[in-house]
This record gives sequence, structure tokens and C-alpha cells, in this order.
Amino acid sequence: MLRKRKLILIVGVVCIVGLLGVISVEAQPAPKNTLARLEMLSERGKFLKQRLGKNVNRLSSGYQMIIGFEEQWDSIKSILERAAEQGGFSQEGDEVKEIEKALTPPAPFTGNNPFAKSDSLSLFGGFTQYNPSIGWWGNNAVCGFSDSGSYAATFLPNFDESLPPSPSPSGSFSRLGWSRSSNAGAAFTDKGILLADPLPNDMAFYDLFGDPVVRAASSSTFYYACIADRYFKVDSSLAIFNGITVFKSTSAGFSWGFPVSATEGAGESETSVFDYPSMAVKPGSPARIYVAYTRFDFSGASNIIRIELVKSTNGGASWSQPVKIAEEPVTEENTGWVTNSQVAVGPNGEIYVAWEEFDRFGDQSLNPRSIKLRKSIDGGNTFGAEVKVSPVTHAGSSPFSILQGNIEVPFNLHGLAVDTSGTATNGNVYVIWHDGRNLSRHEPLSFDSRYRYADILFSKSTDGGSSWSAPVRVNNDPITKKADQFIPAIAVDKTGKIGVLFYDRKYNLRNFLIDVTVATSGNAGATWMNRKVTERSFDSGLKDEFVSSFDFSIGEYITIAQDASKTNNGFIGAWGDNSLSDSNIGVAKLK
Repeated sequence: MLRKRKLILIVGVVCIVGLLGVISVEAQPAPKNTLARLEMLSERGKFLKQRLGKNVNRLSSGYQMIIGFEEQWDSIKSILERAAEQGGFSQEGDEVKEIEKALTPPAPFTGNNPFAKSDSLSLFGGFTQYNPSIGWWGNNAVCGFSDSGSYAATFLPNFDESLPPSPSPSGSFSRLGWSRSSNAGAAFTDKGILLADPLPNDMAFYDLFGDPVVRAASSSTFYYACIADRYFKVDSSLAIFNGITVFKSTSAGFSWGFPVSATEGAGESETSVFDYPSMAVKPGSPARIYVAYTRFDFSGASNIIRIELVKSTNGGASWSQPVKIAEEPVTEENTGWVTNSQVAVGPNGEIYVAWEEFDRFGDQSLNPRSIKLRKSIDGGNTFGAEVKVSPVTHAGSSPFSILQGNIEVPFNLHGLAVDTSGTATNGNVYVIWHDGRNLSRHEPLSFDSRYRYADILFSKSTDGGSSWSAPVRVNNDPITKKADQFIPAIAVDKTGKIGVLFYDRKYNLRNFLIDVTVATSGNAGATWMNRKVTERSFDSGLKDEFVSSFDFSIGEYITIAQDASKTNNGFIGAWGDNSLSDSNIGVAKLK
């Protein structure tokens, strides 16, 4: 499995000494040396900060968790030490949970169990679920999500006896969970922690960090992609390989096989970081999968950020060499950036990859940026010339696009979809993003003294991506209302109806509380109907997050899915919902 051409990061010599014991590569970790394993994770965060420098801010929340953990490791070490000595965390009473159960209907919290121990550790530290992704086929639907409760349950012994297994048999970490539905999304059952265990003999750990993407290929076959670190045994040391890994389920999401790295052929090494995965399955070909991602490459004299695509033609058993979609060298003079790629497959097998391109990033400018796209008609072997979909304007305050409530929305592009309905709109290509071009006001605390209110914008191509329409505003509140709509997702159902789900502040006079809106169009995006989905508004804050320091609550993306089997009309939507004070996964059937 290891290649001589790959660079190896030597983590330690023989062992790593922790407060509660010793971790060696010959012996699997036991609960008594959990802190030593966590020390390794802290060192991983330190390495990422040193390797990426100021570029570390460009990483996704999965990596920000590691970096945040490293930054606060000393402050929480004593808490974890006491927990390990006492055999885990326990709650002496469930009064708060019982009150919440009495006051709160189960809906819309069907994406995860908000009353599990793994959702609320103490009065001062809880856990969050966010960044959902749904795959749907007929009666079966699977929702994957980032979950700091899963993360804690994999290292806190006896944390929650209802979660299998806890801790991980190999001592691996997971920040991922999943739930599934057998009634076409009407209700979901939380299935607990996503784990790679059991591991092969040459592997010590398989850590799963986040950025979940779930797709349905048949009634029984589902794929789950995420970012991951694999620790291989090399003599008496460990070699770390970071990449995008893909799980496969042949049981409609009840269980998952051992994951396969989709980026192993891309040259995983200590000098590359793989992030922001997107995944698509070719309609009618359940074994043909495409994964696009952002790669941070620091192997040469200059840093390079790339958008790449890999494919599998055998159901994820093996993966191709990467195809370069876009590339941007990063130097002190050139702070350009390409990121947040989206991949979709058309009715004739054509492959589209869209991405966001920054002329500059992180300075005090307006960060000029645009959405671009390339198309392949030979199964992803080659791609045509890039096409500019639209220039975009950042939302909120510059330079990092921060909305009221300290919500960071550094990317505009959030969705790419192709109509495969077989109707008159078959083959149309749609792109969705949030944009701050329409309205701004003076803001003295912004670097450019402006606050730009976010709208949801939509553009379409009716000629296979060669040309694009002028952007159309999807949200229907008056432009002058001074309300933010942000982080959209898009899907197209079997009738050709388009569904767009997004966070929405138009229901709040002060542009602070958040709801979720679904917008639908039955005429290829010419006009839109908006409908409020959430029953209760929420703010962007969260109850104290126990295992990381970054202020991440509702997440970087939400999801809307159509029935890939073309059995059901409409959509299933999911989002991060803070109405219980910590983020849970809200799920709703949408028409």
C-alpha cells in the first residue's frame, strides 16, 4: 500500500509518551493512554499550522477542528486526564434533557438524536452536528454529518454506552456521524459514529475529520466521502497520509465497508493537504463515481493550490490518477486561490466541475473572485476550456466575508446541478451562490468600511455550459430590506423542478436570527416561490463546544437532495439548526 515515491512524515521514534501511558505502533492504544493519542492529534494541528502558515485559514472546518484543538490542548488536558482516571464522563441527572423533550417536538430534529448523551456532555460543554449531506434513492435515504459528539465518543472511555463502539477499537478518531431513513425521508434514525475499524495490520489509525458528502447509486448502494488521515506502521514509527476517503454501503446505509482512499494515486504525502470534497455518481451507472477536491501542494519552491478530479469505475474499489482542473500558485506577491469545487454529471455522462477563483485572498481588498466551470465529454479523462459563469461579490464585511453573528462565509459558490429529468429542460446546468452585489451599507469595523447583504443568485446554461444567463435573485424579499440569505444548496427532481435551500434572515427585523427557506422553480429558474421551512428561528451562537475552539455552529454548507431513482417528486433538505442552543441536524421533506 505504501509507495517508495511518497514522502513519509515520521511522527515519532518507537513511541509517544503521554500523561497516562505510552503509545507504540506495535500495541493498539487502550483507554489508559487516550491522552497520548490526543497529543498526536495536537501535534498534527501544530504541523498543519507550520506547513501552511497564513494559508491555514483557507482550510475547511474539518481541519480547523484539529488546529483549534492544538491551540487549546493545554487548557483541556487536565479535564481529559481526570475523565480517563474516572472511567469517562457521566451525567448525574437528565432534568434538562427531560424538559427539552417535553417542550420540543421531534421534528425537525430527525437528522440526529439531540437527546443523546453524545449531544450534551455537561452544562458547560456540549457538542454540535453540522455540514449535512444526503443521498436519496426511493424509500432509502442516508444523511451524513460532522459531529463533535462522535469525535468525543471515540476517545472518552465509557462515554455513551448506546454508541457502538466507544472508544474506537484501534484508537482512531472520527468526527462523523450518519442517520438513515426507510420511508423516503419522513423520519431518520441516528446510526451513531462512522468508523473505519477494523483496520488492516499495516495501519495504526484511520482518523476521519469531516466534510461529509453522501450520494445514492441504487436502492442498496450509497457512498460516503470525507477527509481523513491514515497512519501507517513503518518500522517503529508512523507515516501519515492525508486524503479524501470513500466509504461504500451495500445495505442502504445500515453499515459501511472499509473505506478506500480516492486520492492515493494523487501522491498523498506530508507536503499535500486534500480538502473540500465533492462527489457525483453517473446516472444509470452505480459503479462510476467522480470526486473533485481542493489540493494544497507545498512540495516545490512555491505553494500551489489545485482543483483536481479522480474517478472510480468499479464502485470505489480503486481510483484513477487525478486530472487537473484548475491551478493557482501562491506566493507573497500572488495570493490567488481556487477552491470549493462542485462536480455534477449530466444525462449523457458529461461531467461538469465548477469552482470559485480568487484573484486575491485575505488582504484588505474586495477580494475579486469569480465562478468558473469546465466540462468533460470523455468520462473525465480530459476537460474543455474553462468558462466564466459569473463574477461574484463577497458578502458581509471584508476581508474574510463575516456576516452579523460572527458567521464566516468565505466562499460564494455552494451548488452545481444538472437536470437529468428527461423533460424539456433535460441537460440544463444550474449554478447557485450567495452574493453581496445588490445592497451595502457603511460599516466602520469592516476593512473596506462596507457591509454587503447576501442574496442567493442563480445562473443557468442551456447549451451544455458554453454560455450562462445573467444571474437571477432567488430570495423574494425586497432588496432594500437589509437581510442576509446565505449558504444555498440546489437539486433538480424528476419533473425538472429546481429546489434551492438556504439560510434566511428576512423574517427577523434586526437581520440576526436565522431561519431556513426553500425556493422552488418550475420554469428553469425564471421565477421562484419561497417558503419558510423552520418553525423556530435561531441565532448563530452555540452552547460551549467542548472539544474545539473555533466558532463553528451551523457549518459551511447545507444540503438538498432529489430522489436519484426518480420515484418520488420533491426533495429532502437538511441543515444545521441551533434552536436547542447547540447545532443539530434539521431535516424536512420539501415539495
